[in-house]
Parts: sequence; C-alpha cells; structure tokens
Amino acid sequence: MKEYTLIPLPIGKIRIDKSMMTYRMNMGQVIEIPYFSWYIQGADKHILVDTGIEAKDQMALDAPGAPQRFFDIRTFEDSLGSLGLRPEDIDY
Repeated sequence: MKEYTLIPLPIGKIRIDKSMMTYRMNMGQVIEIPYFSWYIQGADKHILVDTGIEAKDQMALDAPGAPQRFFDIRTFEDSLGSLGLRPEDIDY
C-alpha cells in the first residue's frame, strides 16, 4: 500500500477575535491562528490541497485603517520552495 504524507506549507498567521471560532463565546479575546496551504507527498503527481488565499491578498481585502490581522507572511513560492518545488511543478 502506498503511503502519503500531508505537509503544511506555512503562509502566515492571522489575528482574530476568538468568538469567530467558538460561536460568539470568548468575545474580545484575540487569538493567533497559523495559515497554511497543504501538499500531498508520496503521490505520482505534485498535489496541493486547500490552497486558500495568500495572506498578502487577504490583507488587501481588510478594511483600510483596521489593525493588521495578517503577520509573519511568507509567499506561497517561498513555502513551496522549502520542498524544492515551484508553482509550475504542481499538477493538481
């Protein structure tokens, strides 16, 4: 049986109110959540899963003048490069 590994590719971190994750409980408590894309290792093809949106693009959607929610930002290319891959190497 073939073995696969799901590898997190860090993109950045986000600061949000904890109540956004706990359905209106813990309002006012700010938490930090890591932000990832995911790579499946062990397949015959290079596969990414749940690539989401790059932190820099999400930052552009934030309201002007709002506190910075994204930090420790790493480009998608840098994260993929940590595996020796480039965007054009990805099959799926």
